[in-house]
Amino acid sequence: MSQYPPQTSKPVPSCSAAFERAMDWTKTILFPFKVERWLMFAVSLWVTMLGEGGGFPTGNFGGGGNSGGGAELHEATNWMEQHMAMVILIVLAIALVIILISALVNWLSSRAEFMFIDGVVTGVPSIGASWSAHKEQGNSLFLFRFAVACAYILVVLLIALSALPFIVAAVNSGKSADAIMASGAVVLIIGTLVLVPLFIIVALLLMLINDFVPLIMFRKRLKFLPAFRIFQALLNDNKGTIAFYLLVRVLLALGIGLLAGFATMLFGCLTCCIGFLPVFVAIPSLPFAVLRRSFNIFYLEQFGPQWEIFNRLPPPPTNPPAPMMGNPTMPFPSAPGF
Repeated sequence: MSQYPPQTSKPVPSCSAAFERAMDWTKTILFPFKVERWLMFAVSLWVTMLGEGGGFPTGNFGGGGNSGGGAELHEATNWMEQHMAMVILIVLAIALVIILISALVNWLSSRAEFMFIDGVVTGVPSIGASWSAHKEQGNSLFLFRFAVACAYILVVLLIALSALPFIVAAVNSGKSADAIMASGAVVLIIGTLVLVPLFIIVALLLMLINDFVPLIMFRKRLKFLPAFRIFQALLNDNKGTIAFYLLVRVLLALGIGLLAGFATMLFGCLTCCIGFLPVFVAIPSLPFAVLRRSFNIFYLEQFGPQWEIFNRLPPPPTNPPAPMMGNPTMPFPSAPGF
């Protein structure tokens, strides 16, 4: 008899199996359609979307320029030089307001992330109880997201400031407004192209973190850093598997994004723009959001029983107890009535 223990192969999660189960679970908890259930799901989803820029319609507004603005540009530059202290205070005040608004939005979004996960897992959208139950996890996730947002703003400011010396030199040389803007644009383009690969890598890493770390925090009642270390160990042991998942996830994000965008525009038009209002704008995206989060959960669970989320809910901290999830041997938890 061999003196060595038998070798056990690591589980290899299947993206197709996770997607099929996510489709079935999405249909189970959202259909047949119930207005009250959808509205409660939409509230938590909309608040979550605030941190992703999807809570409100956004747009860029601007106008054309002309090549005869050299004198005005020189006058503006001279005024700024004479009132530098006021300019600095105004810039700092604007930056502070932006940071405070960004912090509030990220905090609300981070807290709502666990409300939405809880609703997807239990099949019962809950706002008040879930908001309180996952307070610690939500606040911890907020600190991470806010740090990332601050780092992003800092990088953008550094890129913009790198063009400032060239613009000042061009202004002092008496060049035309077009030449001045061209000098700054060249520097900005070069800086952006250098950082594009870095931004892509960071974006992919953040996608993985957003897909799995909140689930680990929810399942094990952990703050962000301990949950991230667990995810890091999982990633180190399954680099190839998770790399393939990431490819599928990007393709899924593109497809879901197009369908959700089309559904949102159609819903807004059919409701005479009411569908573009806060909360309502999340309704057409709800099935796609539930599908995406369910896909993350079913994929993670395939790494082993220690990753189960549906059949091993964390103990509820408040009474009354959470609704029963059905027989653990069933392929899907049964969505309770609403």
